Amino acid sequence: MPPGAPFACAGLARLLQWRDSAAVKVERTGNAMPIGEGGAVPESAHYLARDRDVRLAVYAGWFLWIALTVIISVLVLLHPSRSDFADYYDSVADWWSGLPLYRPGAYGFLYLPSSPLIFSPFVALGAPAGDMAWRIFSVALFTYGLWRLVRIMQPRHARVMMPTVLVLLLPSAGVDVQRGQAEIAMVACTFLAASYAAESLWWRAAIWLCVGVALKPLAFVPLLLYGALFGPMRRPLAIGLIVILLMPFFHPDPAYVAAQYVSAFGKLVQSAAPGPYHADDFNAMLNAFGVDLPVKLMIGLRFVAALATLGLGTVAVQRLSREQASITVTSLAIAYLMVFNPRTELGSYVDLAAVAGLNLGVVWNRRGSGQRTALLFGLLMLGLGTQAYGNWIYHLTKIWLKPVLALAYFCYLAQFVIRAPRAEAPAEAAGFDANVHHGSSAWRSEGLLRDPANSILFAGLGAVLIGVLWGWPFFAASARNGSVPTSNASYWIALAGPEDPGPYPPSNLLLSDPQYFWEHGIGNAVALVIHLKHMPRTATRYSLATGSHLPEAIARMSRAWELEGFRDGHWTVVDRREGLKPWSASEMRSFSVQNPGKYDRYRFVFPATTSPGLIRIYRLEMVFAK
Repeated sequence: MPPGAPFACAGLARLLQWRDSAAVKVERTGNAMPIGEGGAVPESAHYLARDRDVRLAVYAGWFLWIALTVIISVLVLLHPSRSDFADYYDSVADWWSGLPLYRPGAYGFLYLPSSPLIFSPFVALGAPAGDMAWRIFSVALFTYGLWRLVRIMQPRHARVMMPTVLVLLLPSAGVDVQRGQAEIAMVACTFLAASYAAESLWWRAAIWLCVGVALKPLAFVPLLLYGALFGPMRRPLAIGLIVILLMPFFHPDPAYVAAQYVSAFGKLVQSAAPGPYHADDFNAMLNAFGVDLPVKLMIGLRFVAALATLGLGTVAVQRLSREQASITVTSLAIAYLMVFNPRTELGSYVDLAAVAGLNLGVVWNRRGSGQRTALLFGLLMLGLGTQAYGNWIYHLTKIWLKPVLALAYFCYLAQFVIRAPRAEAPAEAAGFDANVHHGSSAWRSEGLLRDPANSILFAGLGAVLIGVLWGWPFFAASARNGSVPTSNASYWIALAGPEDPGPYPPSNLLLSDPQYFWEHGIGNAVALVIHLKHMPRTATRYSLATGSHLPEAIARMSRAWELEGFRDGHWTVVDRREGLKPWSASEMRSFSVQNPGKYDRYRFVFPATTSPGLIRIYRLEMVFAK
C-alpha cells in the first residue's frame, strides 16, 4: 500500500462510521434528514470539515498527490532518460524541419499531425523547462477533470472524496507521470467532456473531446461513443474534428502536411498489429496463460467488444440520468481501451483507476453491501499499480493481473447498466431533446469566461499560436541549412535498424543484422538520418561495414560522405571523409569524429553520382560519450 493510504482509509472508515451513526440518529429522533439514492445519508459537509480524522485524510491526500508530481519531476530532471518528452521533442523538431514524422514499422510516432502543434510551445521552452512544464500541466489538467466528475457524482462531500481517490491513484499514476505521457492530458480532456455532457453543455464537451483526439488518437473511442449516443453532440463533434484536422496546415509547407496525413493513416493501421510489442491487454493476458489466439480471431473479438460497448452505452443513456449516463459512457470507453487496445501500456491503467474511484465515491455511503463494494473498488485501484510495490510483486502479476481487473470492471459496468431501472425522462438522459440555452441553470452554474476549463482552453490556443510563431522561423532556418527535404535529396529515418528496430533499440548499435542492410538509390544526394532516443548526445566514433554478398557489398559502398549533427534548426558538419580506398567484403572501418558536439540527431550525407546506382550499408555503429 502506498504511503499515506492508511490516512485515506482511516478517513473513509470515519465517514462510514459517521454515516451509520447518523442513520441511527435519524431513526431514533425522527428527524427529517433526507435519504439519498441507494439508502445513503448525505452527511453535513460542515460537520465533516470539523472532524479531525477526515481533515487529516484530506490534507494527506492532496499533499501526497502534489508530492508525487514534484518528486517525480525532480527525479526526471536528474535523469532525463526516464521521460518520454524526448519523443515529443523529436516530433516537433521533425515537424518544423519538414522531416517525416512516421518511420516504417509498428513503432515510433503514433499521433496525428496536430500533436506537434500542441507540444511546440513546451519544446520552445527548451530542456528541461519544457519537460517540467508539460508534466505539471498535464497532471494539473487531469486533476481538474477528475475533480469536476467527483463534484458531479458526490456534490455533498466532493472535498473529502477527491483526496481519497487521489491517494488510491498514487501507485498506478507514477509511471505515466514519470514519462510525461500524453495519455494523462488526453484522459483529462475526456473527463472534462464527460462533465460538460452531464450538464448538457454539448459544445464544450465536443471541444474537449476533439482536443483529446489532437493529443492522442485513442480519444477517438470516447468521441465515437459520444457522437453515436448523444444526438446534440454530433454537429459540434463534426465541426471540431474538421478544425483539428485543418490546424496542422498552419505549417509553411501544406504539401508536407498532406503527405504526413497519408503516412499517419498507414502508421496507425500498422500499429494495430504491433507484433512482439509487450502490451498489457487482453491478448497479452491470454498469452500469459499459454493461449495464443490467431490475429484474425483477436480482431474479431475486439470488434465484438466494440459492439458490446456501444450496446451497453445505448442502454445506459436510455435508463440512467444524464449525469450517470455521461460518466458511464466514459467509463465504458476507458475500460474497453484498457482491455482491447493492442498497445495498452503499463501506465495506462491510471485511467481505469480514476473512473473506478468515481464508483467508489458512489457506493461508499450506501447501506448494506456498500462498504464491502467500496472496499473492492479500493483494492481494484491499488491492484492497478502493482509496479509500485516492488519487483517481486510486479513480476508475479505483470501482463495478466491488470487486464483481468479491467475485464472485471467492464463486467461490473455491464451488470450495472443492465440492472439499472429506466429513468423517468430517458430522452433527456440520452440527450436527444436536450437543448440547454444561455438562461438555463447549467449555463449559469459556470459562465463561459468564469469556467476554469475555458480559461485553460483559451490559454492553450494562445500557447499553440506562440508555438506556430516560433516554428515558422525554425522551418526557415532549417530550409537555409538543408534540413528540409527537397527534390534532390532523399531521407531515411532510423533508430536502430533498417526498418523497424522495435520500441527499445540499443543506444549505440544502429545497423547490426547481417541479413539486412540499408540501401537507397544514389543518383541524387542521399541522407541517412539517425534519431537519438534521448538527446542531445555527443558522437565520438562510428563504424561502417560491408557484407559478404559479392560483388554488391563492395561496389555499392560509398567512399565519401559527411556526418552532420542537428541542433536548433541547423545542421553542422562534424566529420568529413572523401577519397577512401576501395572496400572489401565483410570489412568494417572505424572513424573518430573530427568535431564532436552535442546534437539532437545525426545524418550521413552521401554525394550524388554521375552514374545513378545504389548505396548499401550492412552495418553502422555509433559510439556516444557518456
